[in-house]
Amino acid sequence: MARPQILSIPERLQAHPKYAGRGVVMAIVDSGFYPHADLMRPRRRIKAYADAARVDPVRSDFFNPQPWSWHGTMTACCAAGNGYVSGGRYRGLASECEVVLIKASIDDGRILGKHVAHALRFPLRFPQLGIRILNVSLGVRRTDPDHDDVEAAVREVTAAGIAVFAAAGNEPGAVPLAPGSAPEAITAGGADDKNALDDTHSGHTPWPSSHGSPHPGVHKPDLLAPSIWVPAPMLPGTLTAREAAPLFQLLSVLEEASTEYGFSEHRLVATCWRSPASRSTCSASRRGAPRTSWTSPPTPWASASSSGCRAGSTSRPRRDSSPHRRDEPRWPRRQRRHTRPGCHAQWPSHLVSRQGGEAAAPSPARRR
Repeated sequence: MARPQILSIPERLQAHPKYAGRGVVMAIVDSGFYPHADLMRPRRRIKAYADAARVDPVRSDFFNPQPWSWHGTMTACCAAGNGYVSGGRYRGLASECEVVLIKASIDDGRILGKHVAHALRFPLRFPQLGIRILNVSLGVRRTDPDHDDVEAAVREVTAAGIAVFAAAGNEPGAVPLAPGSAPEAITAGGADDKNALDDTHSGHTPWPSSHGSPHPGVHKPDLLAPSIWVPAPMLPGTLTAREAAPLFQLLSVLEEASTEYGFSEHRLVATCWRSPASRSTCSASRRGAPRTSWTSPPTPWASASSSGCRAGSTSRPRRDSSPHRRDEPRWPRRQRRHTRPGCHAQWPSHLVSRQGGEAAAPSPARRR
């Protein structure tokens, strides 16, 4: 059983390894965050953490896993994680950049427009952080009283030279929400690349994400990116992490059992093996009918050709309890072994005919 392999984001987007975000500071606005090891080790790259819904951030909201912290942690690691937990395999596109994490939700995880607008203007209030990219992976509905202020905050930030990337949303047929609806934002929609490397993109299908025209002459999204088969971190202590631990153990057991079974399959047969279809011909051969060659599957320790081993040859399973080679032919004790030309297996003398080089069927009295 082969372990399912998920391609990393740089592999699927064919990102150049030279451009990893070194010297760039990226701010991420989401519902919550957790200091994942991909962002903290071997060097802490979280430059600051802020809470747009409070004057002072609460320590437990950041250091203790919360139900609403997973989405922001996933976004931050997919964008800037260095793959520390996976040995560097599942790293983000900007694995060497520094990040500023801005929480924009209230205690129950709800998103309000006033907090999103406040989070968007964070780089303007703290220019000393040197934020050059602002990524927003949440949305504000048009019914929110501060919807227009969110789009206004996008205009202010982009006018200051900061690139704003926003998610289109996951409502098929619906117009992207703010800030993704702002004309100045670079809005990203979803695509399903089938977890495969395809330069022609012929097998890609659109992900059911939001799309449409939020303003006259404005069409969103602006680009597409993988939205499924994305390797993402798990928050420790959560239900997902507790479920994953026994599932990974079960997968390891299945892999080990499959490997052991495959090895045993090669050793299950002796040098010459009869297929079920040849059993009747073998019985006819003992009654004097024309002899038919046996089928001889490849084994790691012996091989036999159809010309060297005939239907008259027999092999007997080993009866001892040795953990290895237990399926080899059982040789009679104090019996001299002979090697027949054209066959690598060694056979007892009473199974080898000295007349014309052909193997004759042994008489029942001589079987052991």
